[in-house]
Amino acid sequence: TTTLSGAGTVDISGISQDYIELRVYMYNVVVNTNAIYTVKTFNGATELSSVVGWRMSNYDTPSYASGSSFRLTSDDAGNQSVAGSESTNFWALTYYDYSATANYKNYLYLGNYKNTSSAQVAWHSFGAVASNSAINKLQFTTTAGAFTAGTVKVYGVK
Repeated sequence: TTTLSGAGTVDISGISQDYIELRVYMYNVVVNTNAIYTVKTFNGATELSSVVGWRMSNYDTPSYASGSSFRLTSDDAGNQSVAGSESTNFWALTYYDYSATANYKNYLYLGNYKNTSSAQVAWHSFGAVASNSAINKLQFTTTAGAFTAGTVKVYGVK
């Protein structure tokens, strides 16, 4: 369990490699301004920056995603930012076979949050971390401001 507080970037490192699935719950997150949230995957200090997949929300059509980080919010311009004062949000992230070193890692993200207009956004993303390196560190970031509250829980599934 990690509390999100005091910075715009929070690392969770030293993730055990003893499981076949990694589940991450991120909830009640508050940032001191409206912001987009992202998560990055690492093996040690090396960012596993090749991310491919699809994402969608109740405000946009499915879109192809690729890049160096996973955005935890909608692609629709009016619904990308989480309201800074909102704390009822929740994301569930699953990485399958995250400790494997012979194949890519599939992921599934589900989330909900209120945008800057206080409308509820339901969000979904799936794809792969295109690397055969094990994931042993996650980095949560905001595009603006700093985390002032929130919890991240990481679980290993055998």
